[in-house]
Amino acid sequence: MGPLFRTFPRLLLGALLVCSLAACETKQELQTRMDNLAGEYRLVSMSFGSSNQIDLIPREELNVIANARVFGEGREWIFEYTLPIMTRIPLSDGSSKYIFHYHQVRQPIIWDQQLGGYFFYRLEESDLSGCGLDPSFVTMHIEGKTISFHCSTGRLYCSWIKSR
Repeated sequence: MGPLFRTFPRLLLGALLVCSLAACETKQELQTRMDNLAGEYRLVSMSFGSSNQIDLIPREELNVIANARVFGEGREWIFEYTLPIMTRIPLSDGSSKYIFHYHQVRQPIIWDQQLGGYFFYRLEESDLSGCGLDPSFVTMHIEGKTISFHCSTGRLYCSWIKSR
């Protein structure tokens, strides 16, 4: 048996140790990234079209639905938020008023190390059932301390800013 055969187990052990350390570093990086994202968020913008219409939501209702959060649950990270869905109701005098209903959503988030960014799991029909939005037209973005929801068919745009 040659010297290479005797050193092979040591080389294999060394390679396994390096891979193990790299995996620990990757897990720690993932934990750090997700810890940076985790926390409380507040709804600061809601628009149907171009102008912010968050002031149309009754203040008492806004105080309840504006809070969102990112948190760990088992091996997943979740963004839990409430979508304000605005319906315009015509009145008999020719004017109209707005009625809101609210839809709770829990959407998993991942950090992709190769792409260097956060990504949301795609919403399903069941996630948005009853609110009139098509999940195939929804995009979610994270930029700095802001998380945004945009549905191009419903022209709904919401954004939350991290508050804690």
